[in-house]
Amino acid sequence: LKASYVKCLMSLRLVQAATRYRCCHTRRTTTTTRAMSPVVDSHLHVWAGKEETASFPYEPGREPPESLAASTDHLLKTMDLCKVDKAMIVQPINHLYDHRYVSAALRSHLQRLRGMLLANPTATPEEAVLELKRLVSDEGFSGVRFNPYLWPVNEEGLGTMNDEVGRALFDACGTLSLPVGFMFFQGILHRLGGEPAPTHADDAVALMESFPDTKVIFDHFGFTNKFESPEAWRRLLQICDAFPQVYVKVSAPFRKSTPVYQS
Repeated sequence: LKASYVKCLMSLRLVQAATRYRCCHTRRTTTTTRAMSPVVDSHLHVWAGKEETASFPYEPGREPPESLAASTDHLLKTMDLCKVDKAMIVQPINHLYDHRYVSAALRSHLQRLRGMLLANPTATPEEAVLELKRLVSDEGFSGVRFNPYLWPVNEEGLGTMNDEVGRALFDACGTLSLPVGFMFFQGILHRLGGEPAPTHADDAVALMESFPDTKVIFDHFGFTNKFESPEAWRRLLQICDAFPQVYVKVSAPFRKSTPVYQS
């Protein structure tokens, strides 16, 4: 694993889809430099502001904290302030499968914004793939997030993304050249419902073995921390070694940092 670890540290295999810079680290001297080296925020969310919720309501029970401003207008002003050229919006849980708010942002600011849609594992395989294709062709989304905690569980309370709908969606992503971003908030060794359900890592491996044309992004370091969970860290490196289509997004260090990350 030593070689993989070095590659991770050098960002050769453990790479961010598009490097994220904070404005305090951004310095520019000429417009030529800016044109040659655009600053891209590769992972953020937007959701409707208070005044917009009549047209774009939140999913019941998933309302964001009132203290957090994340409207499209707020995003664009912040990007301008921090001299960020482009950004990737990941569909927020606050609107769940209603992509209209992010779609509106993409249509209005196509030169600066791209979108990653949220796969719907509660639909039938046919319906899920049809909606995915619609969001890509009609609304301009260019990536797909797999959130395992949205997958249904069986009578025993166990779940897996490697089910009929998950496989149909993952296969379609490869066909359409859409990267899949895995959001393993509980860590790559977590099991939906506990044993004998497969770990998130097992699910990802099974899908990649079946559909090797689909590129994969593990969001936020795969939610691993070498010091807190060496076993999970080793598993992440093993997957990077075995599957050249895997990328690990170096983002959200505050989520897994030891000690607690201070911005």
